[in-house]
Amino acid sequence: MDIVSIISRAGIGALAGISYGFTGYAKSKGEGMDWQKFIKTGVLGACVGVISEFIPITMAEAEIYMTTFGLTAGIENLIKAAWRRIFRKE
Repeated sequence: MDIVSIISRAGIGALAGISYGFTGYAKSKGEGMDWQKFIKTGVLGACVGVISEFIPITMAEAEIYMTTFGLTAGIENLIKAAWRRIFRKE
């Protein structure tokens, strides 16, 4: 555990939060971007990234779990976004 590793994980977590925020916005039903909520999601991601530095699991285990988790959430949001745009009720 060093400061570079903690900062690196915070950055990765923030990027994950921002990515999730964008897919959440994409699936919204014509709502405008809620920047406050978007920023909170990025900050939450950064916090989770820092916390991950202190969880006693291997990086390989974390990578498998988080890749699966992240892809599930992201793909679900993208499917909802596509579905709502294809079958839009006008």
